[in-house]
Amino acid sequence: MRVLLDGHMLGRAEGGNERYVKGLIDGFSRLESINLKVYRTSDKGVLADLKRIFIDLPREAAKFKADVVHSTYIGPLWGKGKLVLMAHDFLFRRNPEFFSPKERLMFKLLFPICLRRAFAVIVPSYFVKREGLRFYPWLKGKIFVTHEAADAVFTKKVKVSKRPVILGFTSKNPKKNTHRLLEAYGIVNEAYPHLDLIIVGPGFEEKVSDSRLNRFYRLSRCLVYPSLYEGFGLPILEAFAAGTPVIVSEIPVFREIAGGAALYVNPEDSEEIAGKIIRLLKNPALARRLIKKGRTRLKAFSWENTARQTFEVYERVAQ
Repeated sequence: MRVLLDGHMLGRAEGGNERYVKGLIDGFSRLESINLKVYRTSDKGVLADLKRIFIDLPREAAKFKADVVHSTYIGPLWGKGKLVLMAHDFLFRRNPEFFSPKERLMFKLLFPICLRRAFAVIVPSYFVKREGLRFYPWLKGKIFVTHEAADAVFTKKVKVSKRPVILGFTSKNPKKNTHRLLEAYGIVNEAYPHLDLIIVGPGFEEKVSDSRLNRFYRLSRCLVYPSLYEGFGLPILEAFAAGTPVIVSEIPVFREIAGGAALYVNPEDSEEIAGKIIRLLKNPALARRLIKKGRTRLKAFSWENTARQTFEVYERVAQ
């Protein structure tokens, strides 16, 4: 089967979007029955996006004689190959104010057209599938779940000195709940004045390589991830791979991903978040149990499984 995969985000530090495509490429490398071509470009901006959608991808699909074209959110509106879309979440339907005018325009005008044209829509969790069916009920029968996975780099052991550090993430929109993480840290810091906080993302630790991020996980006492909304939660699996205990929001998608291998908190209660951090810092045995459970939970996720399940979707639509 000939598959054209839209990889325009590769090399752009686009977080989960880029990690998904990189992981999928890695998983596909273990499958013999797929002939994969990855579309790449260094062009950026609105005009570059429109050129990619309306000119480049249809042209590449025709040249490659693609059976399937796999894009993230927005794909070509015509051309050879059956369209498969990846939708990481539907946050833009819940909170459009979190997105730029360009993004809102693309999601409002082009995304519904692409959903109609797509032969299948892939999402990373059953939570996102429920969201998709809520906003677009007519997707029933063509929306499929393929869980994501942690990159192998996070299983690589490196020498670090565990120091009083907790790790968190932020993003360009408020969904990561960074202000409550900072409030919780302020509370914890009163009892642990030597405790440091590392936040990865815009305005804090930016452009962090995977190897450096692996070091951050491994030197931290815990990952604190109090997001208000996520479509999956790759940092959870990355922390499991690195052997770092995890504290996460009590939201459905995190229950789906972390299972019983994490401590859960109300993401809107800074004091509760702080209390769980202190509990973990005071209880090394609890930390060890969570690390063990995390490594067991991690076995349910791999990019090879993701690629195999994705290929099954391709086979379904190519019939």
